[in-house]
Amino acid sequence: MVKFTVQDLLTMRAPLGRLSEKDLPSLIAFSFAKFMKRVDDIIRDFRQQRATLVGSMSSEEPQGPEDPLVPQEKQQEFQTALQGLLSTEHEFGFEPINIRLLGDIAMKPVDLTLLQGLITE
Repeated sequence: MVKFTVQDLLTMRAPLGRLSEKDLPSLIAFSFAKFMKRVDDIIRDFRQQRATLVGSMSSEEPQGPEDPLVPQEKQQEFQTALQGLLSTEHEFGFEPINIRLLGDIAMKPVDLTLLQGLITE
């Protein structure tokens, strides 16, 4: 079992997308596809919750791009609530993927760093 916070999943999303374009062994590809679907669902839910949070704290429509959606007096409350959403943990019913099982797939070192916890030695 592995656990990731919403923040972890947001950080992983871009390298996961790049990895999803690679040819993977069938068993890993199957598990990876299920993982990606769940990650996308979690990120979609987070974005909806964040939008609801912003809506509940904003007093009116912003007048321009530099006009904050959340008034200054509610920024601390907003940041605390947002941090709570970002730190929510989600458990996934599989073990991390051993990098040896990925074969000769070329990956950037930065992607491997961002995928720590999902890919192990």
